[in-house]
Amino acid sequence: MLALMYKAFLVAAFFCVLTSCALLTPSPVLFLRSKPAQVSRVELIAFIQKYNFNHPANLSDAGLSGSVSGNFRHHYEVRMCANINVIVDKATNLMWPQVGSEERLTWMEAKDYVEHLNTTEFAGYRDWRLPTIEELASLLEFRKSPLQTLYLDPLFDQTQAICWSADILDSAANVWFVYFAHGYVSHTDADSRLYVRAVRSI
Repeated sequence: MLALMYKAFLVAAFFCVLTSCALLTPSPVLFLRSKPAQVSRVELIAFIQKYNFNHPANLSDAGLSGSVSGNFRHHYEVRMCANINVIVDKATNLMWPQVGSEERLTWMEAKDYVEHLNTTEFAGYRDWRLPTIEELASLLEFRKSPLQTLYLDPLFDQTQAICWSADILDSAANVWFVYFAHGYVSHTDADSRLYVRAVRSI
């Protein structure tokens, strides 16, 4: 009888260990494209669906993404690097500045802004870049809380309501962006003035 009880105890203990290990195993990291590219409208819609990203607004009449409530979950962590607050997303292995550009810039000025971050070793790093539209779109939340002005986690500064990506639609004159204030991804002329939220891979 004791032998049977001991055997049952060992089986239960082994099951608990397996269960605990499963609970502690982190979700796989989603590695998004980091190199700038030409992205079509079809490709945009495809990756939003593929990665289960959020896209609150319905832009299907414009040939862009419809309203999508995705199930992609971030794992944000605020860190201080060289006296600068940054946000690390462990779900994508990306680091974002908590605060982006203070002013709106053209796309070419946005590239100069990022270059300045690197030459001044912003937050201690020299590999900042404009995010691809995949990386930038990953930040969209489906809902705003009453205190939020953007479809963006409140850990981020809410000033940067509309941000440049590194990607183009069909030419360098037509660039993808994310409008966090209204919850959608679209494209605009490179001479438009938008904010910048740089990123780096970790």
